[in-house]
Amino acid sequence: MLAATFLAVLTATAAAQSARSLGMGGVRLGLDAPNPALAAASGLEGSAEIPLPIGLLALGTDARVDPTSDVFDPLTALDRGLHPFTYLFAPATSPKIVRIDVETVDGGPPRITLDLEGGSRLALFASPTVRLGQRLDLPLGGSFGAFSVAARPYAMWEASATGDGLADALASGADAVRVSASGVAEAGIAFDLSGAVPLALPGSRGDALFVGGRVSPFLGLVRAEGTATLEATVDPDTNEPTYTYEASAFESGLSGTGLGYGVGADLGVAARIALDGGGTALVGAAVNGARVAVWEGTERGWSGTEASGSATGPVSATRTIVLDDVGVFVHGAVELDAVALGLPGIDGFLVAADLATDFATAAAHAGAELRFGLGPVGAAARAGIGYDDGFVAGVGTGVELAGFGLDLALHTFRSTLTLDPAFGLSAGVALRF
Repeated sequence: MLAATFLAVLTATAAAQSARSLGMGGVRLGLDAPNPALAAASGLEGSAEIPLPIGLLALGTDARVDPTSDVFDPLTALDRGLHPFTYLFAPATSPKIVRIDVETVDGGPPRITLDLEGGSRLALFASPTVRLGQRLDLPLGGSFGAFSVAARPYAMWEASATGDGLADALASGADAVRVSASGVAEAGIAFDLSGAVPLALPGSRGDALFVGGRVSPFLGLVRAEGTATLEATVDPDTNEPTYTYEASAFESGLSGTGLGYGVGADLGVAARIALDGGGTALVGAAVNGARVAVWEGTERGWSGTEASGSATGPVSATRTIVLDDVGVFVHGAVELDAVALGLPGIDGFLVAADLATDFATAAAHAGAELRFGLGPVGAAARAGIGYDDGFVAGVGTGVELAGFGLDLALHTFRSTLTLDPAFGLSAGVALRF
């Protein structure tokens, strides 16, 4: 079991949902769920679901991601780069023409106008805030009874942008346009200690309550963060645009400027309950992302106008991060007894749903899976819907033989870059030990 688990976590990545989950509308199952008790409650310890980076196939099939190509499209390249585990069928495209001008209409005050021709409908011009990000984890470790330990190198980046006045400028003109952006990138190594303990429920028929936790002290090797604001207005005397800007940056570990350290924790519970007439229910809840971190580094700042600017720093600075990413996850699933239900040719029928929130946004998903046999090969058909900053849906299938499986999912998702529908194909390998 130790060797098998080591192989599973060695090849696993936590950067993407599994194809099985995406084919069920995004509902997170035992291995996908951010609940340290669910894998044990669902009997999936020692298993792995490994997303395949089929989105990288676009590097050889789509000339728009090649910076040396005559048809290079930076928005297409960014969209494909944000989805390495999904092959996008209709990635975002950049506007063909961008016009920024100052116009006076019917003798009124001058206004900033913006005209875009061609390309996708950019979310920045309609949404209050656009958020992007990626996270990669590579846990290396194994299980020892009810507990597991792993050294987990990780890297992540997040960015957001807000455009005030852009929608007005695009529609009829704006008195001022203000664009604000922020971003952070971090890399380090965490040390995970996790486990789940089963507690028999009194008077039950083998029902059990699992209490699980994960403690993750970490050493941060590199962190860079920054904010920037650019505001454009129109001088009423000259009808010329004027600009002001402010920016700041913090870095740690990039040039001997210090390191970061801290600890994260997750706590979850899950119950496995036998149903009358056959079948099993699995319910759980977890609190995730309780993290405290301290980073030592340097800070810089810049400000100015179109005519002049100034800079400050570098100066020594400390960043303290407390509970910056706390969320709550609730999950429920029912595995029905296909034989008791009288479903010929069906080996299993699973329905599941989840709800997650970070107290700023919320997401919910529901899906189903039918399993049936094709001789020695197990097969599955899946479908589901959900809401994750927009409507999502998925259909999928999978096959499994002797503990090894292949999953495929065709799914929609809410694009972070555009208002246009986004859909793609994801694939993954399943290992059952």
